Amino acid sequence: MPIASFLCRLDRQTRSFTGPIYAEQPQVATCNPGRLTPAAAQKMMDRLNFLRLLHQLPPVKLNPQFLEAAQQAALMQVANGTLSHQPPPSWRCFTPAGEAGSRFSNLAVGPILELNGPDPGRVLARQVDIYFAEPGRENFVDVGHRRWNLYPQYAQGAYGIVFDPRAGRVTQANANWIFGFDESVPDPEFIAFPEKDGYLYRLEGFSGQPLSAYRWSFSVPSRGGKADLSQAQVRITDALSGEPVPVGDLRVGDPAFGLETLTYSVGSIQPNRNYTFEISGIRLNGGPPRSYRYTTALYDCDPQTSQRPAPLTEGLGIPPRLLWQREPFNSFNPLN
Repeated sequence: MPIASFLCRLDRQTRSFTGPIYAEQPQVATCNPGRLTPAAAQKMMDRLNFLRLLHQLPPVKLNPQFLEAAQQAALMQVANGTLSHQPPPSWRCFTPAGEAGSRFSNLAVGPILELNGPDPGRVLARQVDIYFAEPGRENFVDVGHRRWNLYPQYAQGAYGIVFDPRAGRVTQANANWIFGFDESVPDPEFIAFPEKDGYLYRLEGFSGQPLSAYRWSFSVPSRGGKADLSQAQVRITDALSGEPVPVGDLRVGDPAFGLETLTYSVGSIQPNRNYTFEISGIRLNGGPPRSYRYTTALYDCDPQTSQRPAPLTEGLGIPPRLLWQREPFNSFNPLN
């Protein structure tokens, strides 16, 4: 399986890291966000770009200014023991850069991040993968963090992470700057999770749960128009036997997060086996219903012994909402 070999090699490479994560350790007591090593900051972008490559999307470049703001935002979430995209000036450790980082980033807090894990490569990969898995009840329908990370025009970003075991009730936070778009990037026909032609059977962490433990999604670009997903249907079959895979709880996600998206739950999926997907009943810009058909397999790059499944715990808040109606991002610098 040449695709599996290539996919698993990149998966292992982007989960491997031996250097220190911090050039300067965060200290919440003094409102010091700390500094990531350049290698650690880039490693998270490498992991993101590997996952985007599976969707045939262009890479996202690390923006140093966004990195500084994301680090400040992560500090503010830890210092105040909660999560907010609109932190008030009264917040402890408040800075304008941290406020911008909070507004324009995906945010996650708490032990679900496992920033105190023993393997730095897996720690960094988890900071990216958590937004693709979308654990937690708050994100069950919309999978908005995933949709932002798979937004075709996402061009510049960063991950800020703060871990301070002395900080108090909340010791860990992650801010993933999203709002750095290049609208000249063309749209693909669709973006599926899992994507056509091969995907991961497991994401990093989450007690080895397979991808089928999380919501799957199907997004269609409709730039300048509307994608009507209200009548969409999903059919998945084993490509060899023709046996259907249970599919249920189809929902249309909130349009404020990236592309218009259909989400759904699936039954058991076996690794290293081809499945055929048929997505039908989607209308673009008032046109006739369209259907999409593709095949994929979920490759188990890191087989694990059976573990007790971890609960889909809280830790991610609602993603940042699309703000273009008020503030066209490409026309201003939010850090000025």
